[in-house]
Amino acid sequence: MTHPNAAAPAGDWLFQHDGMLYGPVPGQLLFDKIESGTIGPDTPVARDGEPFRRIGDEPAFAVQVARAAARIRVETQAREQARRRKRRRIAWLASMAVAALLLAGGAVRLVLWAEGAGLFAPDEEALAALQIQVSLPTFRVEPVGAAAQEELLDYLEPEGEAAGGKSGARAAAGKRRTGRQGATATAAAPERDGLVVEASYDQAAIQTVLAREQRTLYPCLQEQARNEPSFRGEVPLSFTIDNAGRVGRIWIDRAGVENGPLFKCFQKKMAAWRFPAFRGERPSISLSFRVGS
Repeated sequence: MTHPNAAAPAGDWLFQHDGMLYGPVPGQLLFDKIESGTIGPDTPVARDGEPFRRIGDEPAFAVQVARAAARIRVETQAREQARRRKRRRIAWLASMAVAALLLAGGAVRLVLWAEGAGLFAPDEEALAALQIQVSLPTFRVEPVGAAAQEELLDYLEPEGEAAGGKSGARAAAGKRRTGRQGATATAAAPERDGLVVEASYDQAAIQTVLAREQRTLYPCLQEQARNEPSFRGEVPLSFTIDNAGRVGRIWIDRAGVENGPLFKCFQKKMAAWRFPAFRGERPSISLSFRVGS
């Protein structure tokens, strides 16, 4: 979460990450990526047309970078302390089991008691500090169906047009383009029945919503790790956005969780996400969560 006294710099920015160039994106999106740890003080940034420099040396971001670095250090120390406490607890439990085995042959009863007392349950502090990283999203156009094409025809047909009907609208639509004026991410799709359908969603706005909402999925991942202690690694997620700005279908491309509790938790959380409404082709968004270091 951005510090309440911090104001995101105005205008659009470019940034480099893992050898790739991204942007233009609003300054608020860079603030969110700094806060989540996705980018660090050495990430190159620039305003459009200006030279790149380290984001830590950019006055507009220097304070936010320093605060995020301090918070990450504190969280890292907290995770290490939690791991040390858990190791000590395991060592103590092991020593108790050996002592019980040597003294009275009661190791089985001790283990059963420990399990019932929850000593083998996941460390809640460790779960709270579980490191979760999110990849940058990728976009592709999701083809619309016949019903959506008819909706676009109605949208493109001028009011009061009588001659030619919808076939006339299709012929004229080949010379028109849909979409809002302004900085929107547009991608022309193949022509269908003489109608050039265009994706007119705002990619920067979608990225801003993702940066704000993706943390709402962290409790789902933590609950999955609580129920499955070995749950670590990549969790690829894909979903569509409908023209009303709501999440449509979602997919989790990981064996064992495609339709289980994690999927249902994602589905419930993402039902509350809201993106800007748009006309045209539906975008499909893909990103990946990495659970654990």
